[in-house]
Amino acid sequence: VVLSGNVDIAQDNLRLRAERTVVNFTDAGSLKIQRITATGGVLVTRGSTTARGDVAVYDFGRRIITMVGNASLRQGGDTLRSNRFVIDLDSGVSSAEGSRVSGTFSAPGRK
Repeated sequence: VVLSGNVDIAQDNLRLRAERTVVNFTDAGSLKIQRITATGGVLVTRGSTTARGDVAVYDFGRRIITMVGNASLRQGGDTLRSNRFVIDLDSGVSSAEGSRVSGTFSAPGRK
């Protein structure tokens, strides 16, 4: 299924917004979402965490979102920027990859 023009998808406390999305389904007895590929000004929010990028691929089975292209991840006062990073929705751990990874982080207990 292709959705275009200010797409806004919500699942529990996760929200994905983009200009265009392609939703892939699997038909193993019943239709289930397998993957969502979002492009164009992608914004993903979950609680106090915000991720932005050119492209996001949400793998439903693995519960992993991969952000690619001008990607940034903001949590509280911390920001991580990279060409590509992966968000594990189950563990809450994010990992950045690429030759240009940068960020600003607040020190714990610092005022």
